[in-house]
Amino acid sequence: MHEFMTFVLSALLVGALAGSVAALGAHLARVVDYSSWGALAGCAGALLAFLSFRGRAVRAGELARGVDLEPVAPITAKQQVIKLALSQDEGRAVDYAFLNIDQAQLSELARGLSAGKPFTLGAWTGAGRSFSRSEFEQLRHELISRGLVVWRNPGSPAQGVTLTAAGRAVMRYLAGLPHPKAQND
Repeated sequence: MHEFMTFVLSALLVGALAGSVAALGAHLARVVDYSSWGALAGCAGALLAFLSFRGRAVRAGELARGVDLEPVAPITAKQQVIKLALSQDEGRAVDYAFLNIDQAQLSELARGLSAGKPFTLGAWTGAGRSFSRSEFEQLRHELISRGLVVWRNPGSPAQGVTLTAAGRAVMRYLAGLPHPKAQND
């Protein structure tokens, strides 16, 4: 509900600005009924802004339809940056996640998360585990910013994160598991 209200208030602000600019332009052009032009532009601006804001949020949470792994320039002998291309809408919308981990770490992460292992600091960091604390925190930040994981309770980050539907789809793909819908076909 909080996110919806943010979209509405942002759209109203954009609409008010668009309406004001249109009314001022019509007034300066000496249009007799300049307030109607302002109202029309305000409503159109608010509607377009709302749909745009909402569309971005929906795309962030949609199931990923395709994932490409592309190594980028190595950082150290041990690590490289994995460029993860996340596409929706049959490839028309592409977002990139840059993961500062190597292929073995990514594969282990995908298999573990697909098997239900929690994405927590304690489960993935420490002696003998896959990531250092800084690697894990960078990875978590990148996955959050791409909409693949979300905080369980944004007001209490200590409760950890959980995979979104898109995150589950990406991890299943990276782990080499079939998409759940494909099993029913």
